[in-house]
Amino acid sequence: MTENSYRTAIPRKTLSSPASALSRKGLIRGKVLDFGSGKSKDSEMLGGAKYDPHFSPKMPKGKYDTILMSFVLNTLKEGNQKKALEAAQRKLKRRGILYATVRTDAKNLKGATTRGTYQTLVDMDYPIVARGNGFKTYKIEKVTAPKWVRISPKAMVNN
Repeated sequence: MTENSYRTAIPRKTLSSPASALSRKGLIRGKVLDFGSGKSKDSEMLGGAKYDPHFSPKMPKGKYDTILMSFVLNTLKEGNQKKALEAAQRKLKRRGILYATVRTDAKNLKGATTRGTYQTLVDMDYPIVARGNGFKTYKIEKVTAPKWVRISPKAMVNN
């Protein structure tokens, strides 16, 4: 993946806003994987595993009941979004759930950035289970047929 998405990773000392919202609602259950964890502490604070192609490149073994994918998809171009979703879904247990959180601050999601990263608006046809300041979280069930990602045309930039 060539979007330098690792540069968007934010170090945190507390649970991220999306993970906090999901936890308060009782939606994080069973064996947990933070997929695309960056510098987040969510996996440690939730007693789970983490995977990030730059910061934690060894994919944990096994299948998971809950997978968190926070602020990953908006840093990838469409083809890599699909690959990331497919890879995460392969790690789900049969009735597992993937929670994909994306940014909603459209004015800042305009493609290539001056930092050499990529940010785009992501819209998917899955239920939204949490919203917060600048984000929304989709629920993607293992038994759901893939509906894949639509990138908003407004967010596209000549790349």
